[in-house]
Amino acid sequence: MTPITRPCSIADTLGVIGEKYSLLVLREIFFGVRRFDAIALNTGAPRDVLAARLRHLVEAGVLEDDRRMVGEVSVAPVHEHQQHRPQLAPGRG
Repeated sequence: MTPITRPCSIADTLGVIGEKYSLLVLREIFFGVRRFDAIALNTGAPRDVLAARLRHLVEAGVLEDDRRMVGEVSVAPVHEHQQHRPQLAPGRG
């Protein structure tokens, strides 16, 4: 039997955020953490892996590079810069 290939938004989303550190980065962003060093500390991600995940999330349009603060590497969810914000909140665990 040949598998059926169909478009799937869930599979597409997992392709962008499905990796462990990507999910942890998003958790930190939703908790308001913006500094690279703080995200690295709170997630335990190696700096090179974290940089790659952040770059991937920016390229995918999930996060926006926000370097308005001199000397800091900062990221923000794209929705912070949009007029209408999605109703997203971190889970209570």
